[in-house]
Amino acid sequence: MPDVQNSIGHDQQDDLRHRIIARAEELFLANGYSTTTAKHLADSLGISKKTLYRVFGSKEDILYAVVLRITQSVTARSEVLFANRSRPPRERIWDLMSLLTSQYARLRVPGVLDDIRRNAPVVWAMFQEWRRNGVDRFEELLREGIACHDVRNDVPLTDMVSVYHAMVNACMEVIITSDGAIPPERICATYMEVFFHGILPEPRLRTP
Repeated sequence: MPDVQNSIGHDQQDDLRHRIIARAEELFLANGYSTTTAKHLADSLGISKKTLYRVFGSKEDILYAVVLRITQSVTARSEVLFANRSRPPRERIWDLMSLLTSQYARLRVPGVLDDIRRNAPVVWAMFQEWRRNGVDRFEELLREGIACHDVRNDVPLTDMVSVYHAMVNACMEVIITSDGAIPPERICATYMEVFFHGILPEPRLRTP
């Protein structure tokens, strides 16, 4: 196979790679990963399948690049929230969840996550690892909040993290399997509201 760098040059290769990733993101999120063919993607870019596969070895490689770009963007924005110690932890936690909510909502259309889970296991594994790292960062924020009395300290940290992790998994499952009747933004916002404020009105009842 001829070297793509010899065919189109370094700058053109980089530009084409970015164009492919950007267009693939649009098509995968609009139509689904498995239903978007390499030919459809190539045609929409005005290139041949041969050229497409000179830049990426497979359609799953393209998806990997798309999901990596999305997760790296979210991580970069999340790190800004983490680092902004001028704001109390509870505000940063809420902002972080709002950010993640908007990104999960993007991946919901139309059943994209379920499509990836079923048809692109390598990409799904990468996405799950990214989510696990996010839980670790969330635990760091909780520790900071407990230390400055911005987060309650009468519940074990491990329990809070476990509940959060279970809640995120449940939220993701609802989004993945939802028929779209409830907007994903509302699903995530409701989960977060319950996590932060519970379901009982004041005064809150305590278990014996």
